[in-house]
Amino acid sequence: MTSVPTLGYWNIRGRAQPIRYLLTYAGVEFNDKRYVLKDWQSDKHNLGFDFPNLPYYMDGDIKLTQSLAIMKYLARKHGLVARDDPTLARQELIEQFVYDIQHGFLPIIMSDDYAAKRDQYSTGTLTPQLHLLAEFLGDKEWLTGQLSYVDFIVYEVLDWLRLFTPDTFRQFPTLDQYLDRFEALPEINDYMNGYFKIRALAQPIRLLLKYTGTPFTDKYYELGDDLLTLRDSWLKEKFTLGLDFPNVPYYIDANVKLTQSVAILRYLGRKHGLVARDETGLVRQDLVEQQFMDYRTGFMQMLFNREGFETNKKKFIAETLPQWLDQLSKFLGSNQWFSGQTLTYADFLGYEILDWFRLLSAETVKKYQNLVQYLDRFENLPQIKAYMKSPEFLTAYKVRALGQPSRLLLKYTGTPFTDKYYEFGSTPETRYAHWYNEKFTLGLDFPNVPYYIDANVKLTQSIAILRYLGRKHAAYKVRALGQPSRLLLKYTGTPFTDKYYEFGSTPETRYAHWYNEKFTLGLDFPNVPYYIDANVKLTQSIAILRYLGRKHGLVARDETGLVRQDLVEQQLFDYRTGFFEILVNKEGFEENKKKFIAETLPQWLDQLSKFLSSHQWLTGKTLTYVDFLGYEVLDWFRLFSPETVKKYHNLVQYLDRF
Repeated sequence: MTSVPTLGYWNIRGRAQPIRYLLTYAGVEFNDKRYVLKDWQSDKHNLGFDFPNLPYYMDGDIKLTQSLAIMKYLARKHGLVARDDPTLARQELIEQFVYDIQHGFLPIIMSDDYAAKRDQYSTGTLTPQLHLLAEFLGDKEWLTGQLSYVDFIVYEVLDWLRLFTPDTFRQFPTLDQYLDRFEALPEINDYMNGYFKIRALAQPIRLLLKYTGTPFTDKYYELGDDLLTLRDSWLKEKFTLGLDFPNVPYYIDANVKLTQSVAILRYLGRKHGLVARDETGLVRQDLVEQQFMDYRTGFMQMLFNREGFETNKKKFIAETLPQWLDQLSKFLGSNQWFSGQTLTYADFLGYEILDWFRLLSAETVKKYQNLVQYLDRFENLPQIKAYMKSPEFLTAYKVRALGQPSRLLLKYTGTPFTDKYYEFGSTPETRYAHWYNEKFTLGLDFPNVPYYIDANVKLTQSIAILRYLGRKHAAYKVRALGQPSRLLLKYTGTPFTDKYYEFGSTPETRYAHWYNEKFTLGLDFPNVPYYIDANVKLTQSIAILRYLGRKHGLVARDETGLVRQDLVEQQLFDYRTGFFEILVNKEGFEENKKKFIAETLPQWLDQLSKFLSSHQWLTGKTLTYVDFLGYEVLDWFRLFSPETVKKYHNLVQYLDRF
């Protein structure tokens, strides 16, 4: 007897709506399960998901979260995917670009001064984005030439924009015609004339399931009248569903239990033939990759939040980081790498974030011997070892007191500087004599060490110095979004030009070097990082990483691996986003950092550790591109709270292996 797939999400359209569309289009019968919070809390940890969340998709042994992972899985299953590398590149590029648009306008919708921010956003940000999208579409019927899963996602986003700012949207008639074509698809037209609910993260999954005709339970968790009601309802089920990384959306199908909307989409796409090709078993890789992204996002948000940093750091190290490292340690288990005995790209991401955690709280990370050993293994990979010894590599871990991160940044960016040290005196009375002789003569507002002087810029406070240098050199000449791709290129021995764009010294000239080239490179969506290799011209860090993974064989080779690969990619992306939000949030940084280390980081590391378990790499035994992303996230976490990371031995070992 054939089981009926279940799509679980809140009783709204949201992220599940594109999945509903896709399933409907494909004629797949499915259970469209809609949750209220209390029901989701009851189910969340009982459904067997690695990363419990909504939306989820369950179909037999397939259990997925992450809306995009679900969409990709269904796309592969139903033939709604690109079939060659050039089209694959376009597919992944537009997928990431439209998510950038979505993430830009959602905060505007939720803001108090909605009308004012909407008008400013529509003129300054949205109009140029829609112009690029219209040019990308051109005279094609669909974005990649033929109907694919990305059209289901793009339709949902554009439909929101049509409601959000109709005057702006009407300026682009080709996009309006594109929406008309999608709505005129017979299966979609019938669905829209019938029962239609709200969107959010599970929506692309619902669309894909609908398109493929997959029957599923579309479970919704009611929001309730307030956030407390939603929280209580979700928490009731959160740890009862058997998910490795409990969250919504989640997807359960027999023994397959997945969170992360993107991972769910990819799994469903592969299952239903909506894929470019079949790749090897990296379910673990996909899952842990996305988990790393979640950890990194939360970590970064705390790291660069000015207000309350010390308080947040202490709380993060005490509460969050141990949870995260415990997850990672359990997931890694006795494996060499997160996915088993073979290095994958997820280990690169895992190493990076664990290295950051190690720097932040070495004592915490040391408690997890398998994570410590993992870090050692990773750093002793011949290609990585050579790279880390080269001047190209920014070592975030080996520090010398509070000034070391700034030294490393200056060294990495090639900035000449005088590294001045003050000797200690031989007696208590003369201990600080050398420093005191200069302390009040340097024109510092708050005389202290370390200090940094560059012409009229005179700073103390190590974090303030690091932030200033970070702003000055930004993502252009620091690790940032391009680092996993750098690691992958180094690992594969691929010669490449690592081009950096310097910042100007004033607000008016800040991006001048980049702007001089931005629109001359032939990029569809000009941005940094970018990657150019003959006729291949890509932006979007994840799209670049996937392209390189395919090119160099660092991808999953079977459906199981593809599912894990997609899942963990999106989970890591979530972590990275949340972490960066903490880093760049000026208000309450110290407090948020402590809270992050105490509460969020341990949860993330615990999830990753459990997901990695005894595997070598995030998808199992083979290194894939997601390990490079996972390493980067873990290395940031290690820098942020090394003590927390050390609690997760399999994660430490994973970093070592990478």
